[in-house]
Amino acid sequence: MPTFDEIVARAAALDYPIAENEFTVTKQNPAPTLPFICYQRVERYTGTDQAVRIKTTEASFEFYTDRRPSTQDKAAIAEFEAKVLPDIDFVKTQTFIRDENMTMTAYEFVTVEKLRKG
Repeated sequence: MPTFDEIVARAAALDYPIAENEFTVTKQNPAPTLPFICYQRVERYTGTDQAVRIKTTEASFEFYTDRRPSTQDKAAIAEFEAKVLPDIDFVKTQTFIRDENMTMTAYEFVTVEKLRKG
């Protein structure tokens, strides 16, 4: 199973604008054009022995596309799933965001890593 950082690197390699949590929008740095990706994560560390600690990352990627995804947007979503999450179990939801006139396709998944202590 890939690490969370490896999955983020896969998403970044698609060459869409990508940000953790949100994009910082200013006059000099406007919001990106669609499509773009945001991701979030929650990390949990367990393991009380002296050698190994377990890192569980609960994560989500949000892929934003036009209001009614076009054939091009649908191809981008298919590419995202094929190149970023081919070996990851995920839950997929799609939501229309009326105020922003866009669609968000969200992917929720979990990764687990063994970390060596010391």
